[in-house]
Amino acid sequence: MDKFIRIYLTIIFFMVAVTYGYSQKITFNKNETNLKELFNEIRKQTGFQILVRSELIENTRKFPANFKQEPLEAVLKNVLNNHSLEYSIEGREIIINRKEQPVYNMVTEINEPEWVKKQNQKVVRTIVGRVTDTLNMPIPGVSIKTGKKGNVTVTDDKGFYSIRVEDDAVTLEFSYVGMLTQMIRINNRSTINVALKEDSNRLNELVITGYGGATTLKNNPDATSRLDMKLIQENPSGNLIEVIQGQVPGMMTMMGTGEPGQEPMIILRGVSSLTGNLTPLVVINDVPMDETFRLSSINPNDIISLDVLKGASAISIYGSRGAAGVFMIKTKTGLTSTPMISYRMNYGVDKLMKSLEVLNASEFKMLLAESITNRIRDENDYGNGAPINFNTHTYYNNFFNTGYFGEAETNWMDVLYQDGTKVNHNLSLTGRSGELGYNIGLGLDKTVGQIKKTGSDRKNIDIRIDSRQNKRVQFALSVNGYQQDVSQPVGNLSDALLMRPDMSPYNPDGSIFVPAANTGYRNPLVELEGVDRDSKIFNYTLAANVQVNVMKGLKWTSILSTNNFSNKAENYYDRTTVIGSNNYSTVLPRNGRMDKSLTETRKYEADTRLNYSRTFFTNHNVDFTAAFAYTKNTFYNESMILYDFPEDDYLNAPYQALNPQPPSGTAYGAALVSGIFRANYNSYSGRYLASFSIRRDGTSRMAPSTRFANFPSAALGWNIGDTRLLKKVKAIEMLKLRASVGTMANTAVAAYGWMSTFEAANYNNSVATIPKQIPNENLKWEVSTQYDLGLDFSLFKKVNLNGSIGYYKKMTRGALFNYTLPMSTGLITTSTMANLIDIDNQGIELDLNANLLRTKNTSLVLGFNIARNTNKLVRMDATMKRNSAYDATVLRVGSPIGLFYGFKTDGLFRTAEEAAYYRNLNPGQQYQVTHVAAGEVRLVDVNGNGWVDFGTATANYTEADKVVLGNSFPDFYGGFNGRLNWKGFALSVQGSYSIGAMKNWSVMETQFQFASTNPKNLLKLNLNRWTPDNVEAVYPKMLVNPLNDSRGFGRIRPLTQYFTDFNLYDASYVRINNISASYNLPQKMLSRLKVISNLNLGLSVNNVVTFTKYPGVNPESFNRDDRIAGPAMDNSTYPMTRTFSFTLNASFKQ
Repeated sequence: MDKFIRIYLTIIFFMVAVTYGYSQKITFNKNETNLKELFNEIRKQTGFQILVRSELIENTRKFPANFKQEPLEAVLKNVLNNHSLEYSIEGREIIINRKEQPVYNMVTEINEPEWVKKQNQKVVRTIVGRVTDTLNMPIPGVSIKTGKKGNVTVTDDKGFYSIRVEDDAVTLEFSYVGMLTQMIRINNRSTINVALKEDSNRLNELVITGYGGATTLKNNPDATSRLDMKLIQENPSGNLIEVIQGQVPGMMTMMGTGEPGQEPMIILRGVSSLTGNLTPLVVINDVPMDETFRLSSINPNDIISLDVLKGASAISIYGSRGAAGVFMIKTKTGLTSTPMISYRMNYGVDKLMKSLEVLNASEFKMLLAESITNRIRDENDYGNGAPINFNTHTYYNNFFNTGYFGEAETNWMDVLYQDGTKVNHNLSLTGRSGELGYNIGLGLDKTVGQIKKTGSDRKNIDIRIDSRQNKRVQFALSVNGYQQDVSQPVGNLSDALLMRPDMSPYNPDGSIFVPAANTGYRNPLVELEGVDRDSKIFNYTLAANVQVNVMKGLKWTSILSTNNFSNKAENYYDRTTVIGSNNYSTVLPRNGRMDKSLTETRKYEADTRLNYSRTFFTNHNVDFTAAFAYTKNTFYNESMILYDFPEDDYLNAPYQALNPQPPSGTAYGAALVSGIFRANYNSYSGRYLASFSIRRDGTSRMAPSTRFANFPSAALGWNIGDTRLLKKVKAIEMLKLRASVGTMANTAVAAYGWMSTFEAANYNNSVATIPKQIPNENLKWEVSTQYDLGLDFSLFKKVNLNGSIGYYKKMTRGALFNYTLPMSTGLITTSTMANLIDIDNQGIELDLNANLLRTKNTSLVLGFNIARNTNKLVRMDATMKRNSAYDATVLRVGSPIGLFYGFKTDGLFRTAEEAAYYRNLNPGQQYQVTHVAAGEVRLVDVNGNGWVDFGTATANYTEADKVVLGNSFPDFYGGFNGRLNWKGFALSVQGSYSIGAMKNWSVMETQFQFASTNPKNLLKLNLNRWTPDNVEAVYPKMLVNPLNDSRGFGRIRPLTQYFTDFNLYDASYVRINNISASYNLPQKMLSRLKVISNLNLGLSVNNVVTFTKYPGVNPESFNRDDRIAGPAMDNSTYPMTRTFSFTLNASFKQ
């Protein structure tokens, strides 16, 4: 962090010195110069912008210049008088115009009337005003000009402008990217204020395509989604992924549990790799980030554009790094000469929205007694012994005749819960001083979790400096990064779910109750107070680039960047906790335990490129890019466990441990070298579009014989709306057909995956070396080929219905997967990576946006998108393990990835008679391995042979009665949004949905049964169990130590070890993610304040409501540790929260 601060302060001091230290005295000595050269020198020395028509300074005569610390105005008067020019200074702008010449002729000599004089000379006057949007927010950088060859100026950061016009000028033209150009009649006015309206069809917005490339939405021949920046501006969340969830067609976002510090899962256009990185590549200001970069760490307040590259040609330009898609992000930079300061604050309170409800003390005792009754009934019905009396049964005596229960009424979940808070501050300074533009953004995001002692504290920084030395050379320097401290729970919620409600968290003397070790109970307060589990994450990227305009149309750019990531975790468990106590270990004295780990990654990248653009014969434009890039990655990891500390509170530094364990660690490096070429063509103002690119990558991660690969791509586009026939159709503003094909890859393999490796070990107190991994020199790239076909459109000017519909197919060949090795190899790693799998993904995407209402004061914009992705396992190596008896998901050739596979259930055995019927279906076989009795789960005999085939207790499984139970990936997913603006008020809604996905709710595996000793608490849904009076119940009856059958299988196994659909639930949902309302204070009110130029106040609710039948905490939860079953499994217990926020946005006057 010290290095980070030093870099930051150095840049800040440098910026301050340049911004405020320039002088308005001019020193310039040259024997021969011209006006253009002198004006450039004035710009450099003073920071003033000079606005002048080119014809006024072209072909002017040369003159000597000898100025030494001369005042600016003296220099201007001296030089301009000799060229019949004059100047005026408006703010930070010098406006140059032709000097008005008096007309001397015979008419003047004999004192002609005044009206004749006015006819013979032109009058120049000044018009001033302010340019805002429809919400009265100022728009800096708006271009204002009079006629084709008239004066030109731009608005300052507050939207004000001043322009000199000739008296016969008729109109002023106001233009700005993303806004509708307006022509305003002057009509003898000296003040003209303008409110520009948003150009809702956005056809002329630039889309960043990578490696210095950019094109308009209309002229882009590939599938790209541009995020509407209004969504970012109106959403108060400091987490970018929360903001964009559901707003990018084809992007499935799973937010997880909401636990502080958890990174959401993003899958763009399906799963094409089972081991590689699923997260799209993030490119910020043309600098690719490392795989460890967290998209959620970007400060949304610093972003000015976000493009998601999805199409074959678009992502192929990034070759082996673009297989999962690419996020192109551009951040703020200085535009106006006057520094602009803005501040954004968001304060939110988290309220519990949904959590797991558990039994209270009376319910717990009731169900425990009922479970004993049901157990005794089963023993009497199916056992061979004499009838058993309830009051004399061992279980009854253990619990009800010994004063077993306490008198407390404790909701252990409430013991841990608290109201969480989220505080987000963003401060930015942006401006331009002469040739130097700058943006400094600082962010602070602090979260206090819903569980005590959990939270996250993140600090962001984003600094950009660009220097335009002249028209040919530009320099830029940027630093962006974050530091995050995360405090996470240590099984507290799981402990709270299991603790008996009749126990108190405290002893009578007020001390924390510590259960005996052999009971299995764990007071969550012991773990809460006795564990410090913190991690510090540090990530920053430093980039420098230079751009040289070599000649007209030819540009050379070079970028050097480095990305550094570190995660330092230090967890201490004191001697009262399970992990740190001697009571839970027979191996060695613990007396506290410390886990230390450090992970560091570094990426160094050098990128140099040439871009050439030229127009031929008026209607034919070509653009070429040639680039070379070199990337080096290093990885370092170390971890260590230490035991036996003198004292918990103070004497617990690592060096004080009396029993440190041997450390372990890993270190490696990898390099990637790339050559890139791209050619773009459009003709007849973009009617016909074409793009071709090829990239060649070589990586040290692969064997020498396979480390190089080529990634070609091509894209074609046809703006059929510009054809003669369709141009006559007024309803069509734009109609474009596009198609593309390209290849990309994923190097999802360790740096030395193709080599034989060894590992240090300890043998008989001596250092030894043992084999770790066998070589695989046939390891190849995980290559995907993608096809795209789409139609982009903009229809009906009044409502501006715009969007796109597209189809894609992505075929991955040689996907990498772990191949299981026999134990006889003696290797530490019992698996090796190999190209074992082929996967196909295909899908459709639809994106619709409409501006349904557009008046002077009101606008209504609605957006909706929907996507469907299907995948199929095309090939799998014959030696590969298909599935395990205990796995929930299965890999099958010809079937989708993410399939649940196991035994189907069909409700319960409702009555004893129904159970007897199934018990006697096949006299030679027991119907199912579980108990066949009233109130038990009934499995389905799929093949109809009279019993459910589980195999024998010792034999391998057979799959005669196993079936596909569902898919963990949705059938359809997408999002929606709406914005209503009226005068200064704004209301926005964002939402997302997912339809058709199934999820395994693992908490169900331990329900509806108690252990015979030290029983744990259960969820409240157990109250809806089967009883003789409730035979139509959904859930089975309560049991204590379920009765085993003759083959030794108990009731619990079919719900866990033998996977069934009993725990599977439809995880479909529709969620309103955010509702925000804001008000922009009018300028009349703010004019009384001398400091604030703009002020916007807002209220919002995040995670408003979720419509779902899923019983778990969150249908978006996932298990990141498993790429195949990850989205399928819900192991979460962290509560779901709703956030109420207040937001303040302010801009300050200078």
